[in-house]
Amino acid sequence: MEFDIEDLARRLVVGRKRDGRGIYDPSAKQELVEICRRPGVSVAKLARECGINANLVATWLRKREA
Repeated sequence: MEFDIEDLARRLVVGRKRDGRGIYDPSAKQELVEICRRPGVSVAKLARECGINANLVATWLRKREA
């Protein structure tokens, strides 16, 4: 099962707040978290390819686990 990172990256960030923080599409965010949970997937590499910080993705993963 392969996934399209370019499409996901395009759908992920939908806007910016006044202070520069991103506004993320909930469905794309959920899809990214599901991809990160697969065995052998590098969270840092996936975050870099999507143009977001790896620490942010790690936070999303921790919230998903809780």
